[in-house]
Amino acid sequence: MIRIRYYCGLVSKDGERVNPGVYRKIMDEYYRNYTEYQTMGVWEGHREDCIIFEVITSVSGDEVLTEKLRKEGNQSCILVTDETVNTIFWEG
Repeated sequence: MIRIRYYCGLVSKDGERVNPGVYRKIMDEYYRNYTEYQTMGVWEGHREDCIIFEVITSVSGDEVLTEKLRKEGNQSCILVTDETVNTIFWEG
C-alpha cells in the first residue's frame, strides 16, 4: 500500500485565509477515506496554519487532484509525499 500526504497551506499566496472546507470538498471527490491533520508549518521562513491530508491507497498520487488543491487554495505549490507502507486493517 502507499501512504500519500497532501500538505495544503491555510494562507493563500496572496496572504488571505483559506477555508479548510475548500480542500475537504476536493478530497471528498477523490477519496472515501482519509485522515486530516490541522497543524502549523513553515513556508519560506514564515509560520502558517496548514492542513495535511493522509491517504492509504494502492495507487500513487493524482496530479489532477493535486492541481485542484493548489488552484482552489490559491497556493504557489502543494507538497505531496508518498511512501510504501505495510498495513493491517484490524477487525478484532
